Amino acid sequence: MVELSKSEWELMLICWELGGPPARAVHAASLEHKPRDYRTILATLNNIVRKGHLRVEKRPGPRNIPTNHYIPTLSRRQGLERRIRRFLNEDLRSDADNLELLAEILRSSST
Repeated sequence: MVELSKSEWELMLICWELGGPPARAVHAASLEHKPRDYRTILATLNNIVRKGHLRVEKRPGPRNIPTNHYIPTLSRRQGLERRIRRFLNEDLRSDADNLELLAEILRSSST
């Protein structure tokens, strides 16, 4: 699976939160974070589909017109685990000093 950009990740979080929403619901929820054009949301969702993190499912919408719903292909936990492992391997390079710094930050943030 191809990794997600920051903006794709933000929409992925919304899809998990809303449980397979239509694009309009993703757009509405994304407006709480920053203004985005609906077409941009739609294009980003379709990029996430191409990367394999979402699949499209047609469901009856208003007036029984089929609506695309964006269904996550992995659980939120699986997605977070992949993202954390990528951070550990690529950004921290699993270096002992970097990992100790991360551990210190985690300890200080939990108090």
